[in-house]
Amino acid sequence: MNEPNFNYEKHAYCYIDIDPQDLSHGAYIHLKRISEMIKDLPQNASLLDYGCGAGAITRAIKKLRPDLNLYGIDLSQTAIDQAKLSTSQINFQTINSDKLAFSDNFFDCVVMLEVLEHVPNPTQTLQEIKRVLKPNAKYFLAVPQEKSLITLQGILIKLFNFYPSNQTAGHLHFWTQKELEILLQQNRFKIISKNY
Repeated sequence: MNEPNFNYEKHAYCYIDIDPQDLSHGAYIHLKRISEMIKDLPQNASLLDYGCGAGAITRAIKKLRPDLNLYGIDLSQTAIDQAKLSTSQINFQTINSDKLAFSDNFFDCVVMLEVLEHVPNPTQTLQEIKRVLKPNAKYFLAVPQEKSLITLQGILIKLFNFYPSNQTAGHLHFWTQKELEILLQQNRFKIISKNY
């Protein structure tokens, strides 16, 4: 594991609004999968975008399901300040600790896109997510497959034990698909589907 020294205030993400139908946008595949997952959520369900940056994905989810009660959290005050300027229909908050400021069984769904690899303690983070999810709620997780042998980075890790510096992306953890599945199962998550 790398030491956390990435500056999230300097490198805040998700400023530009995303059209959920724009096939050219890099987030399209995530939004397509999220739209499938949230279509069955009850009317006025609560959804948390964990690690929302400046809220572009959160706002796109709102376009897909305007009825949802959306929350976005991020550790970057800069990003949250920007997100709050963009809309008043979403509750954006800064995370100040490993403990989420929500009661048990609060959310019908949690979305976490390209974030788990950034947190210092993934097990503690997953336990907190499990705590705030209602029973049988949905959790959408996307992480890079950087340790997979189908990537150049995965080959470098496997053959040379070479881990890239987190200076550029802030990644503290690298998993294979199997390692990630084990981590999720150890934290009592049931895996419904997997995509690559």
